[in-house]
Amino acid sequence: MQFSTCQLNTSATFCSVTYQNLNKGTPVLVAIYNSGQMRSSIIRLKVPNGKVQVVQQSTGANLPTDVICSNSTDTTDCDLFFKDNFASFSTGYYYLKPSTTSNQVTPQTLAPNTVYSINANQSIVNYFIICTNIKIPS
Repeated sequence: MQFSTCQLNTSATFCSVTYQNLNKGTPVLVAIYNSGQMRSSIIRLKVPNGKVQVVQQSTGANLPTDVICSNSTDTTDCDLFFKDNFASFSTGYYYLKPSTTSNQVTPQTLAPNTVYSINANQSIVNYFIICTNIKIPS
């Protein structure tokens, strides 16, 4: 059995057990301790890519997840996000399983005055184009 303690503000490669096993296609068991009162929390874990499924160990349910890979110098440094409920002073166990499909959130170019569907009941409208990297002459 391999064990490591991973800190939040490091890259995925520093969580070597998680990183190496997910890259090899081996599931990883993650334990997360809630040191406070009962709450619903967004969990953030470092992963090497967007092809990861999270299974809650106690129920066997697949949890909805998002993966954001925003490190411009390392494309294998990604953050996995999912939400779960914690009892007071409890430990939650999760299987991180390699998946064939990606749940990576990718940026896209939004056209002005266009409706974008979020799900069957929600949508947003982009009314403006936001410009970045504008240089103002002095």
